Amino acid sequence: MFSKSNFTYLASTTIIVLWWLTAFKNPVATEPFYYNSEALKNQARPKEELNFKSIDSFSLSRTEIKQAIDGDITVMGKLISEWDIEAEILEYKGYDNVKRLDRQDFIRSQIMTKTLCKADPSEIEIIRFQQRQRVVIDNTGHPLDLSLPYHKFLPQTYLSAGILMALIDPSQIVALPKGLRNQTSIYPEKTTSQIDTDIDSFHCERISLTAPDIAIVAQYYSHPSTLQALSSQGIEMFCMGNICDIKDVKKSISDLGQICNRPLKSELMNIFIEAALNAIDNKRLTIEDSIDLASVLIVNHHTQYSLPGTKTLTFSLMKRMGIPVNSTLFNGSIDDHAWSVPLQEEKIIGMNPKHLLIITLPNESILDYFYQTELFDHIDASKNRNVTILDEQVQQSPSQYIVLAYYDINQALFNLDEHSH
Repeated sequence: MFSKSNFTYLASTTIIVLWWLTAFKNPVATEPFYYNSEALKNQARPKEELNFKSIDSFSLSRTEIKQAIDGDITVMGKLISEWDIEAEILEYKGYDNVKRLDRQDFIRSQIMTKTLCKADPSEIEIIRFQQRQRVVIDNTGHPLDLSLPYHKFLPQTYLSAGILMALIDPSQIVALPKGLRNQTSIYPEKTTSQIDTDIDSFHCERISLTAPDIAIVAQYYSHPSTLQALSSQGIEMFCMGNICDIKDVKKSISDLGQICNRPLKSELMNIFIEAALNAIDNKRLTIEDSIDLASVLIVNHHTQYSLPGTKTLTFSLMKRMGIPVNSTLFNGSIDDHAWSVPLQEEKIIGMNPKHLLIITLPNESILDYFYQTELFDHIDASKNRNVTILDEQVQQSPSQYIVLAYYDINQALFNLDEHSH
């Protein structure tokens, strides 16, 4: 039998339960509440509505890109990884013509980054030995035996100096081509300042004092007296060819990477170049401002205007970007003009470009100079203030810095870094 105290406890408990049920009862629901996974799924926002605009606006920092191609392995690996994720997001969101690295190249880039940053030096030496070729052949057909290591290098051209400074320690570079260290917009002063000697291309008296193991020369740019002096002093030479397109740049990096025993870093550099160019192209896909590339004109200017010829890096970058060549501006066949095509101002007026990019040596007043010329009274690019100066030193640098040249052309038209922090 229930005692009086038991009855009082049961009554009190019942009242409390009923109060809670009443207080939290859903006045609309007629059925007990329970979790229905199918119902919750149907209530979720459709994927099409997940349209975060920031996803389309990844930033491209020119400073970081330059840091990478100056030789920073960590930044190279980081940017390659970030850009691959951005490309995957763009593909997911339905963008067409998204460019991505070959999957094997991407994986190799991440493995090489981790190896070069974290592996023991003795382990890296073993890997370098395994990855290094036994022979490389220069532009003259001369085979260079790599069985013996080279330790001191004389880069006789800007191309070879720029690549070597990114691959090896400055202490291994005995001298720089005269004038290179003045191009501070390209070559890092923290590196050039560690290399004391300049070698004038036309005077080689000091070469013997630097005692290089090998000199990197160019078949069409090295002065014959330089080549003769190197040969008479018994210095091994590797001759590089003309650099006309991105493929030539990558081959030069690969060859020099083998010669200076940096096969992994040179391969990573080449993968980075392709990843960076892809990222710039992908960024352009996300920019809403539409520009008719047929209305874009890129010219050189010294004492007069000229067009980049078919064997110039600028021409190859224009081709990649999709800027069409206006054949009416060429005198005769386009293929006849390998390096430069003189361009009369009347033809520029006839084309009437809406965007004009001028490759020249920049200074503070250079734009004012052009706007005061008679030509600029007749073209839309001037009237709409769509004239941009491109640094000649960057645009004509035949090395890994071709990435900066491509960036600057795109930046002039599309403002790649508008979302950078």
